[in-house]
Amino acid sequence: MKNHEEVAKDVFAKISMYEQRTAHRKKIFHRITSTLSIIAISFCMIMTLSVGYAFAAGFGLITDFLGFFEKQSGTLLSENQQLYLEDSIAEIGKSVTREGVTVTMNAALTDGSIYYIYLDIEAPEDISLNKLNGHGLGFTRTLSSKNPNRHDISFASRGCIPIEDFDGKNNTISMLLRTNVGVPSDSLFSFADGYERTLTLENLFAYSDEYPYEQYIIATGPWCFNFFFTSDVQGTEGSVELLESPLDCCGKTNSGEYASISINSICMKNLGITFDYDFAQGIQEEAIDLGVVKIVMKDGSIINTIPSGAVIGKCSFVFSAPVIINDVECITINDDVVVYVNPNESDCP
Repeated sequence: MKNHEEVAKDVFAKISMYEQRTAHRKKIFHRITSTLSIIAISFCMIMTLSVGYAFAAGFGLITDFLGFFEKQSGTLLSENQQLYLEDSIAEIGKSVTREGVTVTMNAALTDGSIYYIYLDIEAPEDISLNKLNGHGLGFTRTLSSKNPNRHDISFASRGCIPIEDFDGKNNTISMLLRTNVGVPSDSLFSFADGYERTLTLENLFAYSDEYPYEQYIIATGPWCFNFFFTSDVQGTEGSVELLESPLDCCGKTNSGEYASISINSICMKNLGITFDYDFAQGIQEEAIDLGVVKIVMKDGSIINTIPSGAVIGKCSFVFSAPVIINDVECITINDDVVVYVNPNESDCP
C-alpha cells in the first residue's frame, strides 16, 4: 500500500500531465484557427468541444447554464457535465410583472442540497440594470414547499449572481439565485423531493456607490412562481459518502488558530460537498475553515470549490462546475490530504 507522500505525488503528477496536455491542445488549436475561415472555425469548434446544444436548443437554457459554469470554472464542460445539465435542469418559463419590472423564471437546477434558479429581469428603460451589476443587485426571497413533512437543516447560505444577458439593452439583465443548505445526518431534507415549491421575490435592491453603501429599493414586487425541481437527481451517481472511517485533519478557526479535527463524513453531490467533523479533546469549538478543497478528475483536470456555509461541526462548499462523481479520482484538502472517491459507497442522506 502506498504511503501518504506517494499517494499525493501520484495525484499531483497526474494534474501536471493534464496541464501539459491542455497547453499542447491550445497550441495546436491556435495554429489551426489561424489558417481557417470563419465558417470553418465555427464548425471546428463545434466538433472539437462536442457541444451539440447549439443545434438542439439554440442559445437556450442549457447554453445559459453552460456559459455560467464555464466562466466560473475557467474551463469547458465535459460531455458528461453537459448531459447532466440536460437531464437535471427543470424548464419553467414563467413571467410576472410588478411596478414595471418583469421577472422571468427560466429554469431551476438542484442536487438536493444546492439549487440554482435562472432569472431574466427587465426594468423600465430609464433604469440601467447593467450599471448596477457589481452593486449588490439582488432580491430578498423565500422558497416554500407543499411537502407536508418538515425536515431539519443546519444552515442556509444564499446568494444573487447578476449575469450579463448580451442583448444590448441596459435595462435588462440575467441573474442566478443560489442557495446551499447543510442538513443534520439524520435529516431527510432535499430540494429534489418531488413537491411543488413557490418562489417569492421581493425588494429588487442595489447599493449606493459611496460609503456607507446604503441599500435602496428599485421595486418591491412581489413576484411569485410555482414550480417543480427535477426530482430524479438522487442515486449512486448523484451522491456518495467518501469516508469509511474518520479522517484526521487540520483547520483554521475564526480566531485564526489552527485546530486538529476528525472528519467523520464527506458527502459529495453533483453541485457541492459537505464535511462533518468533531474537534480533538480540549479544543475550543468554533466554525472551521478547511482551506482549499479541490476536486481532481480522472483525466487530471481540477474543479475548484467555493466556501458556502459553516456551523460548528459542519462546513460546505459549492463546485465551480457540476461534478460527475463517476469521473472523479479524488479530492484534496490544502494540496496535502488526499481522499479517493469510490462511487460504489452508500448514498448520502
